[in-house]
Amino acid sequence: MVEELVDKEIPFKILEANEEQMRLILSNKKAVAENQSSYTIGSVVEGTVQSVKPYGAFIDIGTVVGLLHISQISHDRLTSVEAVLAPGDKLKVILKCTCN
Repeated sequence: MVEELVDKEIPFKILEANEEQMRLILSNKKAVAENQSSYTIGSVVEGTVQSVKPYGAFIDIGTVVGLLHISQISHDRLTSVEAVLAPGDKLKVILKCTCN
């Protein structure tokens, strides 16, 4: 798990900086929550397919990864998500809901 983070940019918010105690407390969760507040339902954003599963594709839109369900990929019935999308594909998505 830690190896996956090497050479990766991670957003964070400084929660506490204490020079005397040489303590620095950072929060990725708070930074991501602040960035998500800029998204609104109905926004069109560009994303990258991160992974493909039988039930849909996980799309990375920068600060968050969301599921694009197979039923939302095409008007036609799909039997295989892999036939339409592959990891690394770029696409525009409309944000339909938010999760807490």
